[in-house]
Amino acid sequence: MERDILGRIATTLVLAAACSLGFGLSAAQAGPTVSVEGGTLEGVTKGGVEQFLGVPFAAAPIGELRWAKPAPAKPWQGARPATAYASKCVQNGWVKPIQLYRNEDCLYLNLYRPAAPAAALRPVLVWFHGGASVAGASQDIDGSVFAQKADHVVIGVNYRLGAFGLASFAQSGSNFWLMDQQAALRWVKANARAFGGDPDHVTIIGQSAGAYSVAAHMVSPESVGLFHRAVAMSLPVGPLHSALTAEEEQKKGPTARMVEKAGCGAAADVLACMRGKSTEAVFEAGGGAATRAAGWQMVVDGKTIPDTPMKLFGRGDYRKVPVLVGFTSQEQGFFLQARRASGQTSLTADAVAKTIASRPNGTQLAEIYNVATYGSPTRTDIALVSDRWGCEVRHWIKVVSGATPVFSYEFADPKAPTTIFHVDEPVDGPFHNSDIPYVFQRGYPNEQQADAPAWTPAQKALSDRMLDYVARFSKSSVPSADWPKVETMVLHPEGDRIEDDAAFAKRHSCEVWER
Repeated sequence: MERDILGRIATTLVLAAACSLGFGLSAAQAGPTVSVEGGTLEGVTKGGVEQFLGVPFAAAPIGELRWAKPAPAKPWQGARPATAYASKCVQNGWVKPIQLYRNEDCLYLNLYRPAAPAAALRPVLVWFHGGASVAGASQDIDGSVFAQKADHVVIGVNYRLGAFGLASFAQSGSNFWLMDQQAALRWVKANARAFGGDPDHVTIIGQSAGAYSVAAHMVSPESVGLFHRAVAMSLPVGPLHSALTAEEEQKKGPTARMVEKAGCGAAADVLACMRGKSTEAVFEAGGGAATRAAGWQMVVDGKTIPDTPMKLFGRGDYRKVPVLVGFTSQEQGFFLQARRASGQTSLTADAVAKTIASRPNGTQLAEIYNVATYGSPTRTDIALVSDRWGCEVRHWIKVVSGATPVFSYEFADPKAPTTIFHVDEPVDGPFHNSDIPYVFQRGYPNEQQADAPAWTPAQKALSDRMLDYVARFSKSSVPSADWPKVETMVLHPEGDRIEDDAAFAKRHSCEVWER
């Protein structure tokens, strides 16, 4: 009797403690729980996949932690619900109706793992989202399908964006966006085993700004030992050639312009003055609605980024991990869609001609890229920009592949469904972002369109191959047995084919794009 009474008292005390902390027990009883550094997480099971969403990997970067190296997440008591996405980092959303995110407390990750037990530790795939370093979030992808089909632990990571992630201050440092990602990778290293993941088998993968992040990790000394393979989708090589030093950024870069606009240019303590500004004030001073045009980029600070990335790659001063890298045949189609979605008219032949004429080799380019050849100003511009993108990726591969295995692809589905902007011209094609659903077999961005596209059987088969390529690469460092190094695998619904370097260079007119 006394034991029963004591048991009921103990249960009552546990329930009271849980309620006082804001954590219910019903979810804990129904969902999976995992103990990590900081406390216990309770997730949710959906369709054979366990999800742990909104998991803090660092403290909120607010107050004295705004523009500071991320600090460890604060521990919690009881089981913390991990069943819903956390806030995106500060940004304007990019799908209509425009959504505003003004919550700086955003350093969270989402984790997906198969519910079925595994015989051994699973490989870990860590996703860095795109968005020009000023938009996007971890929840843009849902890793459930990949986790289940590929038997992986999949993790998506938030990181500070725009002025909050890329500003530079003498007192506190630079490249906070990269520090956030490194903090997340350290969290993965410390906690992967708790989820059945292998901390010594981590592949980082990113698209666009996320691929830019992947390249940054390859040259950052602070990322050593945190990953073992790298996948870069739509790698933007151009920005890897240019980066201001921290001193230049603080004197004449976007940081300097932001500080002046915010009214802190003459402050005795510029950092303290900027930390005293509201979230909205910083966002507006850092570019506001035109943040993408503000010029934010990585900074050569001598620590997280020791030198201009392409110089480091050229010197061989980078992590020699296997790489899978590629681009889409018509990258520019997405950006022209964004132009139309913003209310601008379609490109005219005269506008395209003026753009070409403004380039140093404009006469040579005009002979190749013209409306007579491509049929419309839109198609001409898509070919112009996308060929340059592909040739720059080819150049990067040549620089890197001498010291580490590099596998190259070109996503070429001519009818790949639009993922974000639904406009009249251009409509569908192998545009920027369009390959993401093929890898993860979910909609993109997930929060706006969760369902996978309505593919044809041939497109679905291509998606199955692409998911398998990434999974095989993550597991074994080779995407498929017949995939040669350096030469390009062209991914197409009618069948994938290997294209040698000479044929690739000719098809994309790389002779006019060589640096």
